[in-house]
Amino acid sequence: MTLIEFAAMMERKLAENSHKGESWKHDAAKPLLARLRQETLELQQAIENGADAHTIAGEAADVANFAYFLADNFGGQGDE
Repeated sequence: MTLIEFAAMMERKLAENSHKGESWKHDAAKPLLARLRQETLELQQAIENGADAHTIAGEAADVANFAYFLADNFGGQGDE
């Protein structure tokens, strides 16, 4: 899987949850970190249970999306 394919999967996962809006933009770090840990556990379980590549990639995209939410909320605006 290329980076572009993975980014597209991240976008698809976000689109699947678009009905929720961007409520994460108002979340504090603690609940977002808890969700990141939860998604990481789901990824670990998928790997340990021998899930197919598409399922594992989807779980990894969920992890990446929560990491993005944290970066977006707390990573600064335009800082290099």
